[in-house]
Amino acid sequence: MPKLNDLTSRKLGRWTVNSYAGKSASVKSLWWCTCDCGTVKKVFAEVLLRSSNPSCGCVKREQSRARLTTHGQSKHPLWNIWNNMMRRCYDNRIPKYKYYGGRGIKVCTRWNTDFMSFVADVTPRPSPKHTIDRIDNDGDYSPENTRWSTQKTQNRNSRRNVFATINGETKLVADWCVIYNTLQSRVCSRVARGWALNDAITKPPQTKYTNKSFLVDRGNDIN
Repeated sequence: MPKLNDLTSRKLGRWTVNSYAGKSASVKSLWWCTCDCGTVKKVFAEVLLRSSNPSCGCVKREQSRARLTTHGQSKHPLWNIWNNMMRRCYDNRIPKYKYYGGRGIKVCTRWNTDFMSFVADVTPRPSPKHTIDRIDNDGDYSPENTRWSTQKTQNRNSRRNVFATINGETKLVADWCVIYNTLQSRVCSRVARGWALNDAITKPPQTKYTNKSFLVDRGNDIN
């Protein structure tokens, strides 16, 4: 008969072994143990010796409580901003992922692993209308590359913005439209019909465009 491996007084994971409790119906050794949380019960010797961090289950309960605590942060006014930032970078099920995580944009480790670190770094928020924007549109979300911006500022910082150079000066097409008192929708429509971008911006509404010349139509407005 093999000699019993005496575990009395040993500390194994969160269990402290008190005394031998005999054998189970399957002829496996049992020991009376006290968990760090105060639970006292019989535990199989093989569980005590083979588990990486044996306990009565309090470890999982603590982890669950920690998750619930994090979930409780969802009431924080910045939670949705942080959560949406994370989803854009890591949730390939949402449409915006292709513009962020899909092209390699990540969230820095400090913010990725700790919501409250994100809060500490970006507080205060100027107003409820301000949202998180990256300064370098090809860079990651991090303290040094993030700012609060209005939607208008973010639109101007979009990688999808189009610039035009007119008379040696480069501006957003949206800005040129204001200067030339024309509609962006008109410019888009003209470009779709084959107009050069600068001509689409600068030519007046009743100008008919061809590749060779501009013909003024005195009849219907064909813009």
